[in-house]
Amino acid sequence: MSSKNASLLTFPCPYVVKVVATQAFSLASLLALFKTHVPEIVESDIRVKNSKQDKYVSFSVNFQAQSQAQLDALYRALSAEKDIVFVL
Repeated sequence: MSSKNASLLTFPCPYVVKVVATQAFSLASLLALFKTHVPEIVESDIRVKNSKQDKYVSFSVNFQAQSQAQLDALYRALSAEKDIVFVL
């Protein structure tokens, strides 16, 4: 790749973000945070799964990514939340 800023993705494109958080982080909180960056997101776009011992909850969020800048801003916002353990 010749450019440092070139993306491997062609936008718009389908995209999935996986979020693992403590049980203190709710689906409503995630949805509100996502709506800031992906206004068309709805609850049915999110799959929720609790860990075996109910210490963590994972979210898989499917949406149409519009740009690399949108993804970067979303990842920064998710990573800044204290109850989110990691984002993929």
